[in-house]
Amino acid sequence: MSGWRCVFLQKSTMRIKGKLGMKIVMVTPFPAIQGIISGGVAGVSYYLAEALTKIDGISIEVIYPDAPVEHEKTAEFNKVRVHYLPRVRGIGSAARMIFTGPRAVKQKLEQLNFDIVHVQGVACWTNFLKCPYVLTIHGIPERDVLFRGRFTMARSLGIKLVEGWARRKAKNVIVISPYVVQVLAGELKGRVTEIENPVADSFFEIENSCISGRILYGGQIIPRKNIEGLIRAFSIVHEFRSDAVLRLAGSGAESDYGRRCKKLVCKLGLEKKVSFLGNLTIVQMQKELSQASCLALCSHQETAPVIIEEAMAAGVPVVASNICGIPYMVKNGVTGKVVDPNNYSNMAEGILSVLSSENFTNMAQAARCEAENRFRASKVARRTCELYRNILKS
Repeated sequence: MSGWRCVFLQKSTMRIKGKLGMKIVMVTPFPAIQGIISGGVAGVSYYLAEALTKIDGISIEVIYPDAPVEHEKTAEFNKVRVHYLPRVRGIGSAARMIFTGPRAVKQKLEQLNFDIVHVQGVACWTNFLKCPYVLTIHGIPERDVLFRGRFTMARSLGIKLVEGWARRKAKNVIVISPYVVQVLAGELKGRVTEIENPVADSFFEIENSCISGRILYGGQIIPRKNIEGLIRAFSIVHEFRSDAVLRLAGSGAESDYGRRCKKLVCKLGLEKKVSFLGNLTIVQMQKELSQASCLALCSHQETAPVIIEEAMAAGVPVVASNICGIPYMVKNGVTGKVVDPNNYSNMAEGILSVLSSENFTNMAQAARCEAENRFRASKVARRTCELYRNILKS
């Protein structure tokens, strides 16, 4: 029996007898600066790690492969130690995904003391793992890439090949939405557990002081998020609601696509009505949510956007696309409206419906109640911890 397996067997036996806590290593994108989140997976991991540390006997370390750093560094986030592993320069993204990233994860794990590994987002990071692990599938990357860059079909096929192999060999998988099972059912050979994304408890404490007509978007400024479509829909909303404003929170405003969106705003004469806020801290986003009359997210491709959960937790109704995993999150006419992201008039109708005073209060209350039952981080952390223990027992 190998050294690793022997140690895990001994620890598992002691844990069942209640003599040990549990040490978890999470392999995931993670914020580089505390309180500033860029990307949904980083936000989910941040909230989950924070909630897990509040459970007695649980300790967390994080490995962030291909991190935006020049040299390896370690930082402390409350009770969580984070190891940032730099991206290997001079090689293609495919080689990083298949070889250098997974190898760096394996080498770092050999230096750490842990019981189980939780990989978030990139299935290939599990390539060299021989220890107990669980994989959370956050998205369908072979579909996401269709909205980014050139040679999209070829890149999509390549990603499906390498990620699909890693997904098939995973013995334990967490899916964040039924949509994931719907799309990847043929690839998921291991035990599948549905656990939705967590939202920090602080979002449930936001006091709603919404400003009439204030529409918030949260996410990156990229083509997949259909920001141009949202701006065009807002121009229709503005014809009926002169008090309406659109606030776009997220990174990417200075990219080529971001500049294209700004040009469209000018072309439509909406410079005083549309604001590009940039990437916000958690506190700043919570302030934006407290003042928002609705959240608008009209993407072309999504799985289970955490910004929808954050808005619902804050009691903000949601207007979002009727595609992918979103209809599993937003109850049409109850917690918000689902709309056709390719139909600007339909998008505008959904926003105007939510902004009406008779709909807002009921939707806001229903959204927060739904989020409380499904997304609160402390509840998600307990379910996740229970899964860890079951994996180690088996």
